[in-house]
Amino acid sequence: MTYRMDSLRTALASILVALLLTGLGAPPAQAQDATPDTTASASDGAPRVFLDCEGCDERYIRRQITFVSYVRDRMQADVHVLGTLRSTGGGGRRYTLEFIGQKEYSGSRFHLTYTTEATDTDVEIEDGLVSTLEIGLAPFAHASANGSQLDVTYENGAESEASPSQQVDDPWNHWVFEVDLGGGIEDEKSQSEYSLDLGLEADRVTALWRTRNQLEIEYDRNVFERDDETISSLSRSTDFETSSVRSISEHWSIGAFGDVRSNTFRNMALGVQLTPALEYNVFPYQVADRKELTIAYRIGPRRLDYREETVFGRTEQVVGEQALDISLDLEQRWGSVYVGVEGSHYLHDFEKNRIEFNSWMSLRLIEGLALQMGLQADLIHDQLHIPKGDASLEEVLLRRRDLLTTYEYEVNVGFSYTFGSIYNNVVNTRL
Repeated sequence: MTYRMDSLRTALASILVALLLTGLGAPPAQAQDATPDTTASASDGAPRVFLDCEGCDERYIRRQITFVSYVRDRMQADVHVLGTLRSTGGGGRRYTLEFIGQKEYSGSRFHLTYTTEATDTDVEIEDGLVSTLEIGLAPFAHASANGSQLDVTYENGAESEASPSQQVDDPWNHWVFEVDLGGGIEDEKSQSEYSLDLGLEADRVTALWRTRNQLEIEYDRNVFERDDETISSLSRSTDFETSSVRSISEHWSIGAFGDVRSNTFRNMALGVQLTPALEYNVFPYQVADRKELTIAYRIGPRRLDYREETVFGRTEQVVGEQALDISLDLEQRWGSVYVGVEGSHYLHDFEKNRIEFNSWMSLRLIEGLALQMGLQADLIHDQLHIPKGDASLEEVLLRRRDLLTTYEYEVNVGFSYTFGSIYNNVVNTRL
């Protein structure tokens, strides 16, 4: 079945009737036996769904579709949603979403397709995917213990009323862990390079709290052979970041951030920072997927132990730092815009400061014509870590040492224009 964005909702009623009458995909003669036993659903009454969707914004989907319960393990799911993505002849995308019933829904399997235009914005694409997923998941939800609460239009409750995904019995207590390990060797007669990267993450997200912990370790060594001389260069860094933020209202959040790091490039033997923070969002957090205007303030101490004596004659010091961050993030049908400005300075010397400006934009000017632009610019006057003495040629060329500067910037600008045939339904994957 192929659905255009403008026909998704009008087809909902007929699809539901057809699927339910056939026992969610079973032959008509077995429809009565194939209908799931609603008393055997998950303990929270909602079908458990595993999203395995290429090119889908799963965070946005989970926020918009709350009549199911999401799981991270395919084997724990009642419904496996398998999504694939292909480019179409007109420059758009064709999503194929296959709904595979498991456990009590075993034997139920069907697919829906959703096709975008080349000129659709990210928001339009996300809304179309959500509508298609709602149609596909509605029969499973209707056959569950919560089926009597489902209507053609599903209204989200107040933020304080937990959705099914927040009521499940979770032995991990919402903690999610990730481990990344990688490395490489590049070797030839006169030079060699060795690298090792390790990453650990532990995150926990609930309606009130967001806790994040991240450890990154990087090791990079270069060896050069020249005549009878061997030159070796080493760069390594270790960075542990932790934060815990609590929502205290629709607009306010409060939290604390911590950081422990060591970095040869930054001349840092050990740096430790603890920073309480306060954030205000002009818009309610329920609409944060589409628009945010936040003002964040943080202040706290930082201890710095240097590998080499700095240009200020220090080998260690304790400083206070405060920062104010204002950012605007919009995701609308006409495109996306992000603008952020952060100003910070050390409390012992206001002249040791930094101003950072970061922005990007994807704007649809007219049908087929889009503007993409990015700008990042920093005014830098807070490099307390610069070591005394001149950097060697090796350190400069291999970027093994941070250099003194007062600014840096990066600009990216581009246009894209799509024109030609308006017919966009054919998919051809041949070479």
